[in-house]
Amino acid sequence: MKRYMILVILATTGIFLAGVHNCRAQKYSDKFPIVACYGPDVTRTGIHAFVEMKQAGFTLYCYPDQETKSNQILLNIADSLNFGVIISDQRFKTLPEQPDTLNRSLDSIRADYLNHPSLWGYLVSNKPPAQFFKKMGNQQSLMFAKNPAQPILINLLPVYASPLQLGSPGYYEYIWEFIDKVNPQILYYDCYPAINGMANPEYYKNMEIIRKSSVDHSIPFWVNVYTMPFNTDDAPEHSHLRVQAYSALAYGARGLAFNTYSAPDSTVWQFKSGLLDKVGNPTQAWRYAAEINSEIHQLGPVLMKLQSTSVFHSAPAPPGCSALGPDLPITQVDGESFLLGFFSYNKEKYVFIVNKNHLYGARPRLYFSNRVQKIREIARNTNKPFTFEFPNPHKEKSCTILFKAGDGRLFRIYE
Repeated sequence: MKRYMILVILATTGIFLAGVHNCRAQKYSDKFPIVACYGPDVTRTGIHAFVEMKQAGFTLYCYPDQETKSNQILLNIADSLNFGVIISDQRFKTLPEQPDTLNRSLDSIRADYLNHPSLWGYLVSNKPPAQFFKKMGNQQSLMFAKNPAQPILINLLPVYASPLQLGSPGYYEYIWEFIDKVNPQILYYDCYPAINGMANPEYYKNMEIIRKSSVDHSIPFWVNVYTMPFNTDDAPEHSHLRVQAYSALAYGARGLAFNTYSAPDSTVWQFKSGLLDKVGNPTQAWRYAAEINSEIHQLGPVLMKLQSTSVFHSAPAPPGCSALGPDLPITQVDGESFLLGFFSYNKEKYVFIVNKNHLYGARPRLYFSNRVQKIREIARNTNKPFTFEFPNPHKEKSCTILFKAGDGRLFRIYE
């Protein structure tokens, strides 16, 4: 079975610092951050690789566990193109605990990168267990004091990790302890939409937990969009990438990381192509990502000002998620595979609707509360935005809207 044959089953079963913890200031305005994770080897490809990433709508570059020299080369290139870089330095893995020695180590890392305007932030750890959180919190406090303009990212374990892997009794405790001890600037986590070729039934449950933590603690969160087949799995279709990206937006994500942009070397997995093939040429998935990124940047000025208020699924809701209820602006959707994220901005109301079915498009009928007077789509491309008015309060308020497979659309609700 395809690794990306995922969300039909999920549907039927079921930095940029803004508003962050302790009121730290946000680094972005209306530009939605989109990361090329495991970006190309720019020490070999040079400026062309960054130009290509910009053409596809990426705003940030990251490649985990790089050597200092390689990081400095890519920063030099990125400086000339106003392209952000998230530095992941091998030295982060061996930072000492003793305060004086730790200070000197962080000063050394900072000195190597400080004068580069393209330095956006740092990725300092990947999937740490909870027993490291206290140490990481001390490190992050020092790093933030030295680098207040550079956000710090830590990629967290997924909800299906075992208590032994988490270092906590459960996932809620793991996330709570991370926030309490590390005081993160961004919540960023790993969760595959499919495991061993089968749909991951906890994909949306993980997003629920992260979103709630984000809202409760005023910390923005980022989501990975998985592009990378490995072993016997097939390459993703356009709808596979769409449904991941638009589901994240409906949940209120404030950043996306396409993982992976290029195919990393591995002695464990037989990686095939990411958005680039093994030679470094753009694949069809690169073109899919470019189209999605273009739409996200069109929506960005609106998305970045919205506050997530609630998320619901058409029945049956996936495990750990909530089904639509009668007190919402949209009370019912005739379809089993729809996700609705509700937002507000001042007194304005919005909804992001996603067709989770990555195989088939749909034209569901949506039923609205009597309060709703009109809905208007926020334009994301050159197509005419959808608008529908309900002038008669005594008639049933419903309409049909077309969604491609895996598609998502943002609407303003007028009451």
